[in-house]
Amino acid sequence: MSSRIKHIIPLFCLFLSGLLFSCRKEEPFDYESFRLDMVTCRIDGSEIYFQTDNGSRLFPEQPVSAGKYADEQRVMLNYVIQKETDALKKEYLVKVRSVTRILSKEIVTLSQQESETAGNDSLYLGSIWYGGECINIRYKIEFNHIPHLLSMIYVPEEQLPDDTLRLKLIHDRNNDPAGFLTAGYASFRIPPALSAQNRPTARIQINGSNTPNNFLIVDLK
Repeated sequence: MSSRIKHIIPLFCLFLSGLLFSCRKEEPFDYESFRLDMVTCRIDGSEIYFQTDNGSRLFPEQPVSAGKYADEQRVMLNYVIQKETDALKKEYLVKVRSVTRILSKEIVTLSQQESETAGNDSLYLGSIWYGGECINIRYKIEFNHIPHLLSMIYVPEEQLPDDTLRLKLIHDRNNDPAGFLTAGYASFRIPPALSAQNRPTARIQINGSNTPNNFLIVDLK
């Protein structure tokens, strides 16, 4: 056997053993069976739990301080269900992976005059739905660096004697220069005074860059 081959064989064995060692050490990344939901924060003493729009109650296995969030605040919750603790009450113990704040505010009542001076900049509407006693939206806006204003308003003078609640989604870009298309979520809680009207539908006026009409109908039941 030549001296050249004698050198090649040990080097090849060293390479092969290193490859096998690295394969044994590599472990697959576990993404877990996680869920991502818009939920409502509920205060329970000094801690909070989360309530889904279908009424399930999610209790974190590691306590989450109530000081970080307000009661009825809406957030995006990334979580993994560990076990069901009460089937009748639909209660679950969950591992919280992340809690993300979103725009969460109440529908505001404005006069006709006030509504005419509100901003009316366009936005891209991803989806809109009713849940958690709120009207929720997924949207995109062109954002540069100046905060935008996003609100949903109720104008008493614009209501009609029918079964539809008439609302407006207001977007004011606040003279923010053209920027990058940025996605976001917002949740607008229906206040008790409007809920008491028991109107089954909402007609929401919106300046949407991708909506064929200037309004959308949302089922509130």
